[in-house]
Formats: sequence, C-alpha cells, structure tokens
Amino acid sequence: AFPSYDEGFGLPVLEAMACGAVVIGANAASVPEVIGSDEVLFDPHDEHSIADLLERALIDDSFRRAQRQRGLSQARRFSWDQTAQTALHALEELHRRRSAPGPVTAQVYPKKKLAFVSPLPPQKTGIASYSVELLGALSGYYDIFIIVENIDHVDKNLTRRFAVRGPEWVRQYADEIDRVIYHFGNSPFHNYMRALIEDIPGIIVLHDFFLSSLFAYLEETGSSLELSKALYESHGYSAVRERFKHGVASVKPAYPVNLGVLKHATGVVVHSEHARDLAKKWLGSEIALRWQIVPMVCNTRTRLDRRTARRSLGLSSNATVICSIGAIAPVKLNEKLLSAFLLSDVARDGESRLIFVGQEHGGDYGDALNRTIRESGLSERITITGWVNTDTVEKSLAAADIAVQLRTGS
Repeated sequence: AFPSYDEGFGLPVLEAMACGAVVIGANAASVPEVIGSDEVLFDPHDEHSIADLLERALIDDSFRRAQRQRGLSQARRFSWDQTAQTALHALEELHRRRSAPGPVTAQVYPKKKLAFVSPLPPQKTGIASYSVELLGALSGYYDIFIIVENIDHVDKNLTRRFAVRGPEWVRQYADEIDRVIYHFGNSPFHNYMRALIEDIPGIIVLHDFFLSSLFAYLEETGSSLELSKALYESHGYSAVRERFKHGVASVKPAYPVNLGVLKHATGVVVHSEHARDLAKKWLGSEIALRWQIVPMVCNTRTRLDRRTARRSLGLSSNATVICSIGAIAPVKLNEKLLSAFLLSDVARDGESRLIFVGQEHGGDYGDALNRTIRESGLSERITITGWVNTDTVEKSLAAADIAVQLRTGS
C-alpha cells in the first residue's frame, strides 16, 4: 500500500509489482502512471478511501489474483533496457539536428509571449518601481502581457505601452504563453499570486527570502490562520508551537515561511549570493545551486548635482544630510540609526538633518520611533517622509552627504 501524495516516480510500487505483490496506491503524482489501473487507486487524503481498498486487497481473493497478474504484466512495461533505448534515440536525434546544415540566410522569428506578474505603480512597493525598469529592457525580447490583480489601478503610461490583464486571463490562455515570471516579495501586494503560481507554475524572482510578514499580515487582517498554516507547511509543528507560545513577533524573523510559494516554481532568481546561502541553510544545497543569481543593476541615468537636489527638497546647502532609504520596519534597524545620530556630534550641529525616506511603520515599532523623535527635541531636523516616488528617492540620494542602509541578518 503506497499512500504517497508527492512522488517523483514511485520505484517501490514498480518493484513490488515485479515481485508479484498485490499493490494499491494513491491517485496522485506519478503513482497512477506506474500502477496503470484506476481500480487499485485510492485518495491519499481520505482515510476511508484507503481503508476500503486495503480491506478489498486483503480479503477479496479474486481481486488479489487479478491484481497480482496485472501487476506482473504492468511491471514488464518498465525496464532499464527500454529506458536506455529511449535515451539513446533522443541523443541521436539531437546530434542529427545539430549536424544538419544550417540556413544560408538569417530568419526572423516572432517574439515569444511573456506573462509578467508583478505589482506596478502606483502601488507603494519598491518592486513596482523595479518592475517598470525591467519591463523596458525585456520588451526588446518578448511580447509582454502584464498580469496584475486590478487592471484599473495600473499607471496609464504602462497601459499605453503594454497589454495589461488580470489573473484569469493567464489561466484562460496559458497554452499560448511561452514564459511566466512572478515577482514575489514579503508584502500583501503579492498575495494574489499564490493561487496563480499553483495553477500556472513559472519562474519566481524572489525579492525577499523571508515571506513571514506577508502571512502574518494575512492572519492579522483575516479570520484564517494563514501564518500558522504556512509555518506548518514550511517548518513543521515546532514552528507553529513557537508561534502560539511566544507570539507572531518571535517567528517572523526566525522562519522564512516560503516553501508553499517556492515549491511551484519552475526556476528561482535571486539578487545576491546571500539569498542563495539562505536557501542552502533552509532548503538544502542541491536546491540552492539550481537558483540563478542576477545582481541588481545601477541606474545609469544622469544624476542631479547636490545643489540642485537640495534646492528641490528644501534643504540648506550647508547642512550635513544623512538619509536612510526604504520602508520603516524592525528589519531595517531604523532605531539604531536614530540612536546613533542622537549620540553623535553631528546632531549638535544646528543645521544637520536625518531623513528617513520611506513609508512609516503603522504599528508599535513606528509609534516608538516617532516617540523617540519627539522626546529628542530635534523633531524639526529628523524627518520621516512617508511613501515617495522614485524621483524623490533619487533626489534624496543626490542630496545626501551620508546614506545609511541597515538590515538584520535575515
């Protein structure tokens, strides 16, 4: 009896049939292909289905005799000789094609169709801005269909340049799409992709290795146990126990909670060797080595000079300006930068400025940060901008004397 629901091939099933055993198995993965008969399949998620077929296999003599003979016959269909012959024919055919004379004149081939699934402006996430830059480069190689949760919320400049569709369009026309790429990060902007990845697997560009904040948000804003379910799937009962014993705050930085998303990927792209090191730690070296690293690129557009940038942002030309770019969050260690600034000689300079360029944290962490700023007596020189567009981010970088970017090890 083989109740596996996730199997690469199912060699034990084949070996058992070849030995003359009566074999029953799950109607999942590759097991039905190996067994070769619906009559001996059960639902691996249904105890009653398993029990009923077990009982029949144990006490129904005619059923046992028939399945033993059928199993022996089915097992003979699989052999290493046949496997070797199939592989050899494939290799010979590949050699024949490569050896054939190529065309004398160049041919123009139509672009392949790419479904590009990502949040886009005006959504307040850095991945949206990243995607706009990438779309321009990819458009030279693909006919691109942008897939978003809500078509009406996409910047009109993009809808004029690209075909924009909803998730159901991908399901309907999946057979006509050559490539599917998902941009996945640790925020609710990506939640709609989870069901689509399961139905239409594709390449995942993993912008954040840890996805725990996404599932924590879903659990905090809904009635389901999304984080607990994801913890169990990725890390087992011990992680779920820790979540209920010590709270959500204890497990978010401790567990990546990404297996439920990544298991459907046909390939994974990350932006650093560090991300692949995390994959080795949590998913195993064999999986991590198949991940592709594509470094983030630097925008080569002409930068503003400091004087012009400061004038645009209303900053003094003589001020010492320190900027931190990115959303306010515990993993960004904003409180460490604030504490260091307040203890420094720079803070005693009446024109110095500390600017957090990014979205405020709406929870306890943000409240504590704002309270420290108020109590410091320097609130006029310490600013949290809130969400800003890419243009303001670039002006802030051009205006800064010092840019500080901190992050926890996860």
